[in-house]
Amino acid sequence: MKRNINVLMGAFLAISMLVLFSSCTQPGWIVLDKEQQLIYSSFIVELTGEVQREEMSAVDIEEKLETYNKALKVFKFRIVDTKAGTNVPKGSTYAYLKKRFLPAKLK
Repeated sequence: MKRNINVLMGAFLAISMLVLFSSCTQPGWIVLDKEQQLIYSSFIVELTGEVQREEMSAVDIEEKLETYNKALKVFKFRIVDTKAGTNVPKGSTYAYLKKRFLPAKLK
């Protein structure tokens, strides 16, 4: 009986690990190298500073991303707004913006 429980627990652990690691990144999202991570973080920090003062409209965000993504082609990634078409509220945190704006592969 104990052996069966150990086998089942091992199988459950293996399946849990597979689910965990396969769900970490959605298709199209990428793991950034150090240089890309620095650029991505600076974008989020800059945006955090801007939205601390005032709400940013969806149009302004779209324009900012368009400009940034043109420059990012050299670094082989882009930044995607997961809530495109909605404003960024005043006072949004770094963590919120990092969840909203994700790095992705170039199309």
